[in-house]
Amino acid sequence: MFESLKDILNVVKKKRLDLFYKVSLYPFFWFKGHEGFNVVDEDWDNLIVLDSCRYDAFEEVNFIPGELSMKKSRGTTTVQWLNQNFTEYHEDIAYLSTVNFVHPDKASDANFQHRPFNASEHFSVVENISGEKGIEQGKHVDPEETVEKAREFAEKYPGKRKIIHFTPPHLPFLTSEHVEEHNYDTYEQYLREGYSWDDLRKEYRETLEYTLEHVEELVEELEGKTVVTGDHGEAHNEYFVKDHPHSIYIKPLVNVPWLEAEED
Repeated sequence: MFESLKDILNVVKKKRLDLFYKVSLYPFFWFKGHEGFNVVDEDWDNLIVLDSCRYDAFEEVNFIPGELSMKKSRGTTTVQWLNQNFTEYHEDIAYLSTVNFVHPDKASDANFQHRPFNASEHFSVVENISGEKGIEQGKHVDPEETVEKAREFAEKYPGKRKIIHFTPPHLPFLTSEHVEEHNYDTYEQYLREGYSWDDLRKEYRETLEYTLEHVEELVEELEGKTVVTGDHGEAHNEYFVKDHPHSIYIKPLVNVPWLEAEED
């Protein structure tokens, strides 16, 4: 299992940091309280949601024309974001999703994240295009395919407010050589392959930039006011936090972009 004494020491060090985090930092971030904005109350006809999208990375790589601001998400996971924003039934909203958490046929607890979300009880239309893919299995619906399905979706429901949920920049990284071979869905898998955190941040930005190339196509075609945002952010080892744990209200996890795209 271990190739050297150095490997053993690294594991011991990691376990000690994990223990320190769980008994000290984790309770602080959990209970310190948090308030975010409600996406339903905002002005939009089309809401393009990028899963796990940090504000700072988006600000750095975005090239889509429009007015960009930072907002605080109500959740740090997709299911928490759904439960906190969509508490009622919304006859005027149609949801196109690439994640299994938003599914017309079943409620998802998203790995026991406190409260399941049943999309059919909150939206008049729910379509899921993940099929056998899904970030839960470490596989993306490619942004190009999402754009194609979104075009069809927009034509079918012209009178609805539409939410179109892309999976990137959520792991796995689309620009990584490992994405097809291994379907890596945790940072630990990348780190074991020899990636540094600088490498991972670069992969994250490149995945986001690749996704925005396809999002731009969709923005130009959709009718009405289009906003690009994130359901929550992503932690890249800030305060020893990785990924996006439930209810850990640090800036990388709650600060999300809100880009009001220019209308033709």
